[in-house]
Amino acid sequence: MLSIGRLGTAGGADYYLDKVANSVDDYYLGRGEAPGQWIGAPSAQLGLVGQVDAQTLRNLLAGTSASGESRGVQLRPERRPGYDLTFSAPKGVSLLWALGPGDVPGTISDAHDRAVVAVLDHLSKEACYARRGRDGKQLIEADGYIGAAFRHRTSRAGDPQLHTHVVVPNLVQGSDGRWSAPDGRHLYQWQKVAGTLYQSALRAELAPLGLAWDVRRNGLSEVRDIPKTVLRMFSKRRLDIEQAMEQRGSMSSAGAAKAALATRPRKPASGVAVDVLREGWVEQLATIGIPDGAGGTRPAGVDDLTAALGGEVPTGPKPTEVEEIFRVLAGEQGVSLDDWEIDEHHLSDTGAPGTRVLPVTLLGSNFSRRDAISAVARAFDVTPEEAAALTARFLDREGVVRVLADPGAGTEHIRTRTGLVVPATSGDRRYTTTELLAAEQRIVRSATGRVGAATAQVGAATVDNVLERHAHLDGEQAQGVRQLLTSGNGYDLVIGQAGTGKSTMLGAARVGWEDAGFRVIGTAVAARTAADLERGTGIPSSSLTQLLADLREGGGLTSRHVIVVDEASMVGTRPLDQLRSYVDGAGAKLVLVGDNRQLSSIDAGGALRTLSAELGDHVVTLTTNRRQAGADQQWERDALAALREGNVTPAVTAYAEQGRVTIAGTIDEARHHIVEDWWAVHRDHTTREHTTAILAIRRSDVEALNDMVRARRQAAGELGEELRIGAKAFSVGDRVIFQKNQRVPAAELGGAPALLRLRNGTFGTVVAVTAPTKNAPTDNTLTREGDVRRTQGDVAGDIEDDARAQLTGSLVVQLDDGSRAVLPRSYAETSTSLGYALTVFRSQGMTVDHTFGLGGDSLYQEAGYTQLSRGRLSNSLYVASPENPRWEIGHHADDLTQRDGLQSLVDALSQNREQTMARDRLPTWPTVASEDLDAAFREHASLGQWIADHAPADVTRQLADAYLRPLDTSSAAQSLPGADDDVKTLLAAQGQREAWVGRHRTEIDTWSRLDSDLRRHEYRLGQAAAYSQPDHTTALLGPLPERITSVERWQSASGAIEAYRGRWGVDAADALGPEPLDPERRVHWQRAVGTIESAGFTALGSSDGELDQPWLSSLWDRVHALDTARSDAAHDMVPLPEPPPFSWSRDSNSGPDLGDGFGL
Repeated sequence: MLSIGRLGTAGGADYYLDKVANSVDDYYLGRGEAPGQWIGAPSAQLGLVGQVDAQTLRNLLAGTSASGESRGVQLRPERRPGYDLTFSAPKGVSLLWALGPGDVPGTISDAHDRAVVAVLDHLSKEACYARRGRDGKQLIEADGYIGAAFRHRTSRAGDPQLHTHVVVPNLVQGSDGRWSAPDGRHLYQWQKVAGTLYQSALRAELAPLGLAWDVRRNGLSEVRDIPKTVLRMFSKRRLDIEQAMEQRGSMSSAGAAKAALATRPRKPASGVAVDVLREGWVEQLATIGIPDGAGGTRPAGVDDLTAALGGEVPTGPKPTEVEEIFRVLAGEQGVSLDDWEIDEHHLSDTGAPGTRVLPVTLLGSNFSRRDAISAVARAFDVTPEEAAALTARFLDREGVVRVLADPGAGTEHIRTRTGLVVPATSGDRRYTTTELLAAEQRIVRSATGRVGAATAQVGAATVDNVLERHAHLDGEQAQGVRQLLTSGNGYDLVIGQAGTGKSTMLGAARVGWEDAGFRVIGTAVAARTAADLERGTGIPSSSLTQLLADLREGGGLTSRHVIVVDEASMVGTRPLDQLRSYVDGAGAKLVLVGDNRQLSSIDAGGALRTLSAELGDHVVTLTTNRRQAGADQQWERDALAALREGNVTPAVTAYAEQGRVTIAGTIDEARHHIVEDWWAVHRDHTTREHTTAILAIRRSDVEALNDMVRARRQAAGELGEELRIGAKAFSVGDRVIFQKNQRVPAAELGGAPALLRLRNGTFGTVVAVTAPTKNAPTDNTLTREGDVRRTQGDVAGDIEDDARAQLTGSLVVQLDDGSRAVLPRSYAETSTSLGYALTVFRSQGMTVDHTFGLGGDSLYQEAGYTQLSRGRLSNSLYVASPENPRWEIGHHADDLTQRDGLQSLVDALSQNREQTMARDRLPTWPTVASEDLDAAFREHASLGQWIADHAPADVTRQLADAYLRPLDTSSAAQSLPGADDDVKTLLAAQGQREAWVGRHRTEIDTWSRLDSDLRRHEYRLGQAAAYSQPDHTTALLGPLPERITSVERWQSASGAIEAYRGRWGVDAADALGPEPLDPERRVHWQRAVGTIESAGFTALGSSDGELDQPWLSSLWDRVHALDTARSDAAHDMVPLPEPPPFSWSRDSNSGPDLGDGFGL
């Protein structure tokens, strides 16, 4: 794995020359550890080769050269000295390194070192940028990271743990030759990918040892044939961190870093010989018991580790294997969540053999290049360079389609190596697969194509009769019923905010369809949601999995059927496409009901959002909140509406002002507050405890809260007899939740065999326990609801299971509908839990009186909106005060700062995780009529020429030089042109210019709008060319490159080419054709050539991507860079008048405006 920490600061130079300097000596250069080594290409270029010298490293951390000379870096007090990139080998590898025979330890340490070097070099290529310009809004390429690598042997708990700290000074050389801090955002963006690349590279380097691997879904690897008990017992440091994360209620990588800092003990005594360490580890190994194969245990030994060695040595991926894996990644072998273990909101991360190859669009409709690299690195044992090459091959498949990047581009700019300034994109291209796109297109085509198809259409008289019988409906609901019954659409949507009475309206619609002779069937992803739909509307309902199984078995849909899908935002694209095929085949009607602003599907989805936009006025919309309907709850209705629309700050403020937000010191304190507040409500409603809900994101929080509530009830004497089943305990009076669809025996048979169907997510109350009988059988085989067909013999078998349940000891549970069931022991142990608290994911669609929600670093907007909208009477949120430890060398657990809890809550709720369809990201390029475009070019040119001829000169640069000149006493500076200019004179000249600008604002604004429109048009043409890569463009510029700034240069040049060709109707194979004779056309041709050359290419061919020199290529570019540096320096030292918000020269630094449309 890879963790990234920041080296700390506590007051500037004094701190890192004292604290960090000591850390370099004591922490990294500890006795007994391998000497540090310089790594990274920039290190070699600077002559830093071989063993790390402490003083040299201190100089670099201080922002100076290796010898201590100034690099021109501003040493502000808050400056960070650098980063600590820690590469940790899997525990099994560390154990083999510590206790392996012969040359195995050396082989492992060498392989680890090579993997670390390879990944740092890859980060230098992919994630090394600096920031320039005012407010740092321009990115510039940098030459790579300097690394000082320190390999360590043990964890802080004293376990074998091979890991390397790579200390990266906060200092890089930009392509303009300047030294500065890197833009650390890119380093963190690549952290997870780099960790996966390290694991893959390490597996590849260790291939000669013949190890077998388990590769988890998060990219972590482990040696397969080492006993898991041994791995766990030698992971004491990891156990400490997990316990600290649990106490802090954090599951994120940042939370892990905080926990690691807070639990970090002092390092073990340094200088301990390796032989002494190994003797201790062998003794510790012998204390671990492992199965002996005869039902007992025996002490573990070194042989149990070395047995993992000597397996088949891989020879690298064969072409057929590569193609097979690519097909899986692209979803061409089928994609189903049934193949993976689902844990409420995410795939279980426990890992197992066979899970390393995961379709890239399983959990989302689109993926980034980084995602693809991670998937490839999980699937293959390869170096970073090989992973990048394989990724390029995968992305070049016909089954992979490029889509638009995330919105938000255009607020920052990138300056390329040539000095060209272009808008920054999100930094990573995004893709989808044709398999998923095809499913999306089928859904949209069916929904839009069956509008007005006279499907399940009800007559006006019947509709009027239904509305008369449902006079309690308000106008909005009544209109919705009428629209559903009369539209005749094959697909109808009902979009309703939380608490708007969707079920009430659907119940009336059901009556109308049934009165007209149609059969209505309900379904939902969760069985509990389906049960609620049936209870609330009278529509017979089952889970979507069950419905699809029935349809596959010949369920017999007809054109007289109406299928209602509740909580449709939680339905993934692929299962919805399966349902669509049956609905369309029968000519039935499909009604999708939900709210896309609540929780989305686990798998790739977004259909509800897309269809609501496609169907427009045909969508039934409910907006009146009828759940929080009290006269004193207007504030809550307003706050929920704000949160739903993404206006998070006013929403959080409102809840805080009403006392509905509790900020606790730790997660334990937050849980305690929840239980106490729940208890107060519970004691007032002792007969209606099921009208409360405690909600949390994480399953571990749910389990802890359930245990706390149960203990509180036990202490108060509310619970009766207890039965322990495995690790679980249930008492009479406990609320329980069922977690698997299954048929179980009814508690009162009364003669004929009777079965009750338990649905996943539904609740009951324990009313009795049965004591186990001695020597009773323990097996129990029951039929799940998912089985489509059952025989009388199956029923008889279940009745026999009832007798078995009585013998083995189990629970008698009363369901909320009043029926009673006997839970067989196996079902109670594996599929029943306490039901006082539940995950937010399970709560969607639920309504109770009071909710108590636990927040944390895993909270996000849709989960928060769902959590805060369940309760009719009150909804409260409890948040642990976030710790913001300086995760730094030289700081310890007591060095923590408290962040504002409410602001952290705002930050969490501002994260939007709504699923979107990939088709919504397909590029659409606006077209402009050629006559409008030509007129715009002509007006832009003539008006620009008039402004340039009449406007007073801009003296901003001379003014900057005048401010700087008194600070430079060199004779060369005094002899510069304009050395005698007086600042007052220049200010007066600038004032005349500003006055002229004020008088001619209309002309300037018109020119600026035209300039912005033409730039935007050209930029979008460049984007389009990046997708289509026409031959005439790639012949000149080469194929689209990978790196951010290189992509932007390519798009800028291709945009100029396409703009010229489009305006003048060029269809030649050459990009621009020969220089034309027509004066107006020649001006445009020369302008396009200038743009191409400014982007680093030539009119005759590509400049081979990167320039040979790390500075700007032409004399004009170097002068421009010098002027910019002078202006920036002057702005930092002396306040200057702000420059006018427009530019007149071709070399303007204002990138294209990405506003709304072509404004002609």
